[in-house]
Amino acid sequence: MKSLRWALCLCLLPSPAPAEPAQPRSIERVVAFVDGEPIWLSDVRRGALTMRKQLHSLPADKRARARGEIFEQLLEREVDRRLISRQARALKIQVTPAEIETALLAVAKQNGIDKQTLLASVQKEGLTVATYRAELKQQLLEAKLLRIQASRFDAENGSKNSQPDDDDQVAALQRLLKVRTRWMQELRKGSRVVIRVRR
Repeated sequence: MKSLRWALCLCLLPSPAPAEPAQPRSIERVVAFVDGEPIWLSDVRRGALTMRKQLHSLPADKRARARGEIFEQLLEREVDRRLISRQARALKIQVTPAEIETALLAVAKQNGIDKQTLLASVQKEGLTVATYRAELKQQLLEAKLLRIQASRFDAENGSKNSQPDDDDQVAALQRLLKVRTRWMQELRKGSRVVIRVRR
């Protein structure tokens, strides 16, 4: 299951919502609440940094619509992040610096480059190294919690979580994504999420 865990972590990485130092709140708007905790517009906009090139590659007439769709995706992702982080705190689940370093090396190896080249590429995309490490930490935290949910899913369905063959990798990943969808639905049902701005 080791390779599949990394596959899941990597598949989530292309659409991050990085955690950078907050902007001044005096001119900000609240776009959502999670159990009374505000999500600010800048929290969502920071996730759009990695989407900038994608947007600029689109024709002008399609760019506005795409920007709105991306904003909605990032807003939903930010809500998920808040719910995941809260559950991690409740379960006392953490990610260590060593685990982040291992993840960096794994991503670099996956792309056939070394760590320094990876970090240089990240900076060219407009992210700081600290931001990228923070995003990796969030992804690893989610992966840990997702494994717990997958084990629960297996127990409920009487299935065994065995090492899949290469031919079963896609099916296994689809199963994990299904488990994640159910998990997020459960977290939202147990919380009060109010979306104030869609785009």
